[in-house]
Amino acid sequence: MKRLIVSALIAATLPSVAAAAPAANRLVEVRVLPADGGESTVVEVVGSRPPSFTTSSKHGRLVIDFAGATWVGQVPAGAAGPVLRVHGEGSAGAARVTLELAPGAEAQLAASGNVLRVEVERGLAAGDPALAGILADLDAGAPARQGDGAAEVLAAAVAQKAEAEADRLARIEAERKAKAEAERLARIEAEKKAERKAEAEAERLARIEAEKKVEADRLARIEAERRAQAEAERLARIEAERKAEAERLARIEAERKAEAELARIEAEKKAEAERLARLAADERARAETERLARIEAEARTRAEAAAARERAAEAARLAAARAAAARPAPVAAAAATRRQELTYLGFKPTAAGARVVLRTAAAPAFRVEETERQLVIVLDRARIPVANNRRAIDASFFGTPVGLIRPVEDTASDQVRVEIALRSSAPAYALRTAGEELVIEFQR
Repeated sequence: MKRLIVSALIAATLPSVAAAAPAANRLVEVRVLPADGGESTVVEVVGSRPPSFTTSSKHGRLVIDFAGATWVGQVPAGAAGPVLRVHGEGSAGAARVTLELAPGAEAQLAASGNVLRVEVERGLAAGDPALAGILADLDAGAPARQGDGAAEVLAAAVAQKAEAEADRLARIEAERKAKAEAERLARIEAEKKAERKAEAEAERLARIEAEKKVEADRLARIEAERRAQAEAERLARIEAERKAEAERLARIEAERKAEAELARIEAEKKAEAERLARLAADERARAETERLARIEAEARTRAEAAAARERAAEAARLAAARAAAARPAPVAAAAATRRQELTYLGFKPTAAGARVVLRTAAAPAFRVEETERQLVIVLDRARIPVANNRRAIDASFFGTPVGLIRPVEDTASDQVRVEIALRSSAPAYALRTAGEELVIEFQR
């Protein structure tokens, strides 16, 4: 009867505890720690998460089942004090710890974090000195009732002690539940704080990101403005350099034109000086010519007969040459009644031969002098006012009857002579006038 009461006391001290099972609790260690000189033992089951467990007791055994748990490594075993043996078992998705207790032992369970703590104390078993003391007290305090039966008295004492122990265990369980609730609320508060902190951090990061974006946009605008300004300044520099270069080139061109104009004026001045020098020389030459003419006139009387014979012979030779060439007689214009100016002298090869053109300021008055290799057009009372028209024309490389054409301004005789060198003896030619032009057509 006493053994049954102790077993009931053990059962009463092990209430079932149920909790929601977290996933994958890895049981890594079981520690068996003796305490109070062997009067009690502490068994700690250490996992990776807060434990979710149920308990049961039968025949002096305390069985603890952990939901959603597995053993890591070897399943432990051990013993100490009122805990006669501790061993573990495992199956798929569950783990079990079995504590074999000494008779009358009492166990208290409490979870703290990832550790389940089981405190086991020795109880009152048959033959226990403490139980004997209680019986002695009962015998001393109620001698009249010894006849009523010791068993009833003992049962009442044990029941009273069991009730007190149950009350103590209820308080412990209430404290455990309150502690668990406090821890749960603390975890919830911590989670809320963590969430609030995470939200605040997210908001802070979002603000930082927004500020970064605003700053990046501001820097991008500044960079775009800087680039635009730099490009505008570069284009302005290019435009300024282009304008400066254009102005420099314009100055160079103006200087070149000014130099050309000065050179032209200088050339004209030089040409005019040369012309005046020639005129002075021509005057001197005319005076010398007149002196020589007087001398020649005096000598001409003496050589008139010989000269007449020579002219007659030359006239006969020229007549024979003209007849042989079958060309028209030379044309002689009337004597010039006013001064003439040679304004143009030109040459042009033609399919039949060549053409020489003389242009004067008015209808030309001319005469023709010719020899075997030269044809001379004489303009009396004439001059060449433009220096460019005094240049000779070399027509020899055109392959026509005409060679060098040389205009000569003879100020002494007041004549302009256009001397046309012939590349062949007495070529056929024809003269015609057209307004202010005299045209000479040569045949091959």
